[in-house]
Amino acid sequence: MSYDPKTYPRGVASHVLFFLDRKFTGSRLREARELNQWSQADLAKRTGLPAAAISHWETGRRMPNLENFWTLLFVLQIDAEYILGLGQNAKTEGPPTETSTKENQ
Repeated sequence: MSYDPKTYPRGVASHVLFFLDRKFTGSRLREARELNQWSQADLAKRTGLPAAAISHWETGRRMPNLENFWTLLFVLQIDAEYILGLGQNAKTEGPPTETSTKENQ
């Protein structure tokens, strides 16, 4: 599965990030990262984003721009509703695994 941030919507959605509670959003990002048992450095390597930026986002000092937001969601495999506080489940179902495919046959 490949990721292209240009395929995600812009416009109004980019302004939504401005109005989110930075500390709440940051704590959700940190929880999602910890669910994967990754350090900030691990997440930085996987996303190509600076570890310092991830630290700023997790502590609520700053918010990611829309492109970085989508990158984080994709790499962490989390639902935007979770980050926005609209859902309780951090993990998306993700691509089917070999085991789940065999179970459905």
